[in-house]
Amino acid sequence: MNFQYFLMAIFLTLVLFLIALWINRTARIFIWNYFAGFSALISYLFIDTFTNFIDQHPEILKISNPDAVAGFLMNYKTIIIILLYFLFFILFYKSKLFEVEIEWTIKKIIWYLILPFLTVINLIFTMMLVINWPSLLTYNGYENFIKSLDITDLHILLLLNFLPWIIILITIFMLILFINISIKITFPTIRKKVKKEQEIQTTTEHTQEE
Repeated sequence: MNFQYFLMAIFLTLVLFLIALWINRTARIFIWNYFAGFSALISYLFIDTFTNFIDQHPEILKISNPDAVAGFLMNYKTIIIILLYFLFFILFYKSKLFEVEIEWTIKKIIWYLILPFLTVINLIFTMMLVINWPSLLTYNGYENFIKSLDITDLHILLLLNFLPWIIILITIFMLILFINISIKITFPTIRKKVKKEQEIQTTTEHTQEE
C-alpha cells in the first residue's frame, strides 16, 4: 500500500475510534496530549542535561562505563523520547485530576463533530514534533519534512501544509466556544482521606450518644 494512503487510513481509523469513545474520553485525550507532548519535548533537554552530568560527574552516579551510557542516550534519544511521550500520556490520561463536563446539547454536538478530527491532527503533529524536534518548528524544517514523505495526493498535502493553522485556529475557536466548560479538579487521595475521617467522626459521635 502506498504510504500516503496508509497514512490516510490511520487518520480515518483514529477519528472513528475517537468518535466511538464519545465526548468525555476524547476531550481528555485532547487535553492531556498537550501536556504529554510538552513533557516529552522538555525531556530532550533533560536527556542532554543528564548526559552532560554523566560526562562531568561519573563518580557521583558510580557508573562503570559512563561513555557507553552517554552514547546510548544520545544514539537512542528519539526512541527514548517517544517512549516517554506514551508514558506521560498514559499517566496523564489515567489520572483523575481533570474531569471535563459539557452541559449544552448544541455544544456537545459541535464538540462531537469537531473534536475527534482535531484530536487526531494534534496527536499526529505531536508525534511529528517529538520525532523531529527542533527542526520541525521552523518553516523550512517543516516544509522539508513534508517533502521527505514523498506524498503526491493533493488533499493530504493540503492538510499537512495547513496543519499548524488548523491546530492553532480551530483550538482557539473551540476554547472561545466552550469557554464555560466545567473542568473539575479532583484530588482522589485527599477526598478519600477526608471522607474516611468524617466517617470515623460520625461513628464516634454515634458511639458517644449510645
